[in-house]
Order: sequence, then structure tokens, then C-alpha cells
Amino acid sequence: CDLGCGKADILEYLRINKLCSDVVGIELDEQKYGECIGAGRNYVKYGDITKEKIPDADVYIIWLGLNFPYDQLKDKLKKNSILINLDGLEKTNLKIQQDLNVKILEQGKYNYDETRFIPSMDIYLKQIKRIYGTWKVTGERHYYIYKV
Repeated sequence: CDLGCGKADILEYLRINKLCSDVVGIELDEQKYGECIGAGRNYVKYGDITKEKIPDADVYIIWLGLNFPYDQLKDKLKKNSILINLDGLEKTNLKIQQDLNVKILEQGKYNYDETRFIPSMDIYLKQIKRIYGTWKVTGERHYYIYKV
């Protein structure tokens, strides 16, 4: 289950490659949700994960950022499930450990290239620079895996 799944690219990869028996995503952004449905990704549900029931899953995937209220997920995630944080920021990792009272099972790095997901690189980079200062669209990120 991908919480805040965006356009569900990770879930689609898992589904197409049959890496799990079922995929479910939840997305709050109406535009991204609409794009999912328009692309036939009907396994994505529209909703606010801080206010609604989260499906039971063996694995949860998140990339919700530093300012997300992770403590609001504490009693919503299935016990003994696996939580994968793809955010990569050490500050976010520490916040998740504290707010959810989880410990790291594994951490590592992965290479990424987001250029194919960005229709207009110039516009995208201007928006990102305005919001974050700088942001790379290719490179290496960290992931963290926790036991809930």
C-alpha cells in the first residue's frame, strides 16, 4: 500500500512485474488521483490518510516529507508490517522513528532518474527551485525500512 502514491508509478511497476499479489494506493491530490484513474490505475483511492482508515497491508510505502504528521499514522498501520520510506532525508527518518516508535531494519541507497516523468523540465526546475532552492532529478537517494 503506497500512502501518498502520487501518480502510482511505483505501484504500477510492482503490479506489472508481479512483485506483489495486490497493490493499493491512496492519494490526496485531486489532479494526481485523476491522472491515475485516467491511466486505468483503478487500484488508487482518493483520500486523506490522516483522517481515513488505511488498508491492512504487509508492506507500506511512503514518501511524505519532513512536515508530515507521522504520529497520526501510529495506530493506523497494520502491526508487524514493513514500512519503506523513500524520502531519503535523515531528518525525516529520525522523525518517523520517533513519531511511530519504529526501528530501522535496513537502510541503503538507490539510483533514480525522474526526467521521463517530467513533461517540461524548464518549468519543473523553476517551480522546484522556487520551493526547495535546489533539487536534483537524477542521482542517488537513501531509503529506510522499518518494522511497524
